[in-house]
Amino acid sequence: MKKETFPATPRTNCTDYVPEKEDLRCQCLPPEGMTSPSTLTWPGHSNSPNLVLENVQRENNGTQFTCQMETHGVYTTMQYTLRVARGPSQGNVQINLNHTVNERDGSQQFELTCNVIDVYPTPSYTWDDVTCDNSAQGHPSLARPDIRPHPALLQTGDVLTCDVVGGNPLVDSVHFACTDPQLDDQPDVINGTSVSSSVTVNAAHATEKNMKCFCHATWKPRPGYYRLSTTAIFNVEHKVVVKSLQLDNTDDEITVNRTNHTSLSLVCGAFGRPPPAVINFTYPAWDIHPTNASVSQTTNWTSEAAVTLSDIQCRDMGTYSCTAHNGLGHPDTRSIKLNVRCELHSYINTDVQMIHVCILLPLPYLSPHHIMFLMLLI
Repeated sequence: MKKETFPATPRTNCTDYVPEKEDLRCQCLPPEGMTSPSTLTWPGHSNSPNLVLENVQRENNGTQFTCQMETHGVYTTMQYTLRVARGPSQGNVQINLNHTVNERDGSQQFELTCNVIDVYPTPSYTWDDVTCDNSAQGHPSLARPDIRPHPALLQTGDVLTCDVVGGNPLVDSVHFACTDPQLDDQPDVINGTSVSSSVTVNAAHATEKNMKCFCHATWKPRPGYYRLSTTAIFNVEHKVVVKSLQLDNTDDEITVNRTNHTSLSLVCGAFGRPPPAVINFTYPAWDIHPTNASVSQTTNWTSEAAVTLSDIQCRDMGTYSCTAHNGLGHPDTRSIKLNVRCELHSYINTDVQMIHVCILLPLPYLSPHHIMFLMLLI
């Protein structure tokens, strides 16, 4: 008698995919040619060979079912994965636009791409009623903004201009600004086929050696189409400016008493790019010998020098000046006045029967009353 053999697994008649919202109906079947009795089920779903799932949804996509066959106590299985056929829903269709401009002639190319997500099986695509309206005949400038001039060094008062040439129509506005120091652009100027904007350099408030300028423009018909910009970095110089001259920490003229044997500090601060390396002091009396002034750099562009005036006397009264220079333009000078109160001394020489008056009060402090009194004594 011939012994019957059986395939290792059962089979199903389930379709490759089920349309969304329709029913899944299929069977777990024994291998072809098998005649021995067997039991066919779908564990967890059906105790019979029949598998039924009504109103299939796209959320059911990927669900796995097991077709199980039992023969004489031997179990064999086959897996079935449900694929739900579903079309695009609202929000799952996207049209992407890629836009390029030909830099030679200003012509524009538009590429449209249709993307669909969460669909099965892979869809086919068709385009309906696609037209290109070229009636505007316009394009932005093809030129990058031009910052000029570009000298090796800039000084306060120099003017920089950013120019954008071309476009149909011209760019609507040019945005030109510099940092360190912060410089904002002036009103735009239209000159034939270009639009320009300018800034005037002022290095007095700069903190760094380099000044960075940035220029871009807006094309009004389509503000996002003109994306070109230009950045330039400049070295900036500034002639020296004496910012402060202080006596005893004050900027105003000062008055002291001679009898107090006062000592005062005279401090001069000067700004420049580059910072001044030489700071000189001038004094009202030729025989004053203050300590030597040494120059120190307090910030990036400011230098400071100081001297000490010891044991102030009447002859020290007058105007003190500070002069600084950094090699650019003319030196700068600043002055401050020192007043000294001096007392009046007199004595009588009885041996010669004459009155001698010793005046220690400087001439600016002699009042008309003092002068008349001296004339009477003489």
